[in-house]
Amino acid sequence: MGNRAIIAFEDQECTNVKEVRRAQQIGSIGGLDIKPTYTAKVQPFGVYLHWNGGPESVYAFLAVLNKRMEDRGNDISYAAARFVEIVGRYFGGNTSLGIHGFTIPEQNAMTNTNLRAKNISHGDNGIYVIAWDGKKYGVSKRFGADYGSSWLSELEIKHEEKAAYDSDYWTGEVMNKIVNQIEACNEFKKEEESVQ
Repeated sequence: MGNRAIIAFEDQECTNVKEVRRAQQIGSIGGLDIKPTYTAKVQPFGVYLHWNGGPESVYAFLAVLNKRMEDRGNDISYAAARFVEIVGRYFGGNTSLGIHGFTIPEQNAMTNTNLRAKNISHGDNGIYVIAWDGKKYGVSKRFGADYGSSWLSELEIKHEEKAAYDSDYWTGEVMNKIVNQIEACNEFKKEEESVQ
């Protein structure tokens, strides 16, 4: 039992690093203008939420993450660490939050991706894949256990996000509790630094 979910993080990997570096070395002399090309790469770990894995909580955690990371931009490893910190401070204690190593299967109609994703998911709320969209962190892919155990379309993800933001749960006690706990921890840290 629980309200479980797996939160994975996706980074952009440059696929033509050698060509880009060569063009930078040659510079304008050779007339090369090679732009980097990127492919999405899901990191080989996920954050396990035993509770609060529903969209209302996950999008609230993401809102706080974006506020926390607003001056850092695209730095997926730091974003993942801060996400864990935010959720850990919300839960408190030493249960209901974990890190699991695995590989999220790519969305591909030619494979049995849904079956493999279903085996990774703990059920309940499935898998959220978080990525940087150029402005903020958000859900880029979503395997929804409650949606017939399949990958959601981009439109379905947008609909889910809107429904989460419109929820009384999101605007009420959960969001306030998350923000208050983080602010309290930040105040404690400031006091601790002033003592040293």
